[in-house]
Amino acid sequence: SQQPSATPADIVEQLTKSYGMFCCLAHFASPEVFAQISTEDLERLANHASSVFSQLATNRKWIKTGVLQKIDKELIECVIPHMKHKNFDTIALQCNLLNDVANLCAARTPGMPCRDFTETILSITNNARVTLMISGWENERNFKKIEASGILGQAIRCITQPSLNKESIQGHLQILEELMKCPMLIQEKFKRGTPTGDMLVSVLEGKDGFKGRRHELVTARLDNILKIASVTNQSTKQSDYSIGQMCRKCSKSARSSEFQSNLLVCGRCKQ
Repeated sequence: SQQPSATPADIVEQLTKSYGMFCCLAHFASPEVFAQISTEDLERLANHASSVFSQLATNRKWIKTGVLQKIDKELIECVIPHMKHKNFDTIALQCNLLNDVANLCAARTPGMPCRDFTETILSITNNARVTLMISGWENERNFKKIEASGILGQAIRCITQPSLNKESIQGHLQILEELMKCPMLIQEKFKRGTPTGDMLVSVLEGKDGFKGRRHELVTARLDNILKIASVTNQSTKQSDYSIGQMCRKCSKSARSSEFQSNLLVCGRCKQ
């Protein structure tokens, strides 16, 4: 006898189980175990996610509310642990998955997505950054690739969320702290007149991003990035670039020799 056709509810249930299984595997599997997953399977997941996110970016409900349906939320949360694995990162960049995630967030402009989604944007951005760094990519090349996808600009919008807890904010601030170590890239991609630069200016002027009181460390670092972008001397060397030397405790620049470049803590706060 002929099998009955799957109902929409059946499809959602199957997708929910699949997303949950993929998420657990990516989260708990060691790099060695995850590397055994075939490229074809990872490409299938990445392409599926890209397709879904592209469609959602034009969804009226998403544009109006910034809230995803449960099944779509589970899919994008499934992407987070996958970005911790080099082989998936490579595929994600090739199939423009990060671009589609960024476009989904940008579809809410000038509004902002819900809190869960902004946390997801920041986690995906940071996981991609860390994984590419561990894979041997230089910091500047790393950020250049992420910025080109558009997700770095969206992360700058999302990090202005006032309700980020202390633990989350410290983790997400690493994105900005590592970015400040790339002055040449900032001067190229974050100056006024560039897409990411104009977005940064709008965020600092309060025209974009979350309204209300923002975390002072976030505002201080975004302001410092804009200052770096405003420097016109393109021959500035990173080793001499004192404007990017900001103490992460007091948020003040430290030009003195005691500045701890690796810790981003000035002599005053170290004592």
